[in-house]
Amino acid sequence: MPYKDKEKVAAYYLANKERICEYARTYHRENHASKMIKHWRKQGHCIPEGTEHAAYTRFSETTHCEFCSWELVTGGRNRSNTKVRHHDHDIEGEDNFIAVICNVCNLREKCTNTSGESHISYVKRNKRWQFRIIYCGKRYEKATFKTFEQAVAYKGEWFSLNSPNAFHDPSWICELPQ
Repeated sequence: MPYKDKEKVAAYYLANKERICEYARTYHRENHASKMIKHWRKQGHCIPEGTEHAAYTRFSETTHCEFCSWELVTGGRNRSNTKVRHHDHDIEGEDNFIAVICNVCNLREKCTNTSGESHISYVKRNKRWQFRIIYCGKRYEKATFKTFEQAVAYKGEWFSLNSPNAFHDPSWICELPQ
């Protein structure tokens, strides 16, 4: 079955542009909660049935990071103060929500490995430990540690040179120690 004539579709859109745009805005506003819940679940958040409204309300009404008190904004994936729903990836089958925080605190707290230490993981390919952090779209990593203890020591050195408080300063530039 052939698709409608493009000219007719374009003419209809131009004639009804305001009505179509208003419908889209209303639909987005009315369905934002269910869309967010679906997105969170896709990301691995476990939200028990019946608690969806409370989870969305807490997220939408939080205005400051629950870790550092920085004012939060919604939207914008690459902004430092973007509002994030922080959760524990290791908890399955029950509520794994921790806090509503800024993107910077979320990156600092991120632990997606089995080492139990954030930003440190084991690379099976080269049988080495690595330190890795991503900030403002830039990846900083060093993957040459033979032992876990060496990686932890390096992480401590890195954070002492690049204080976590400096993450909130937009002029912060990360340098890896040699």
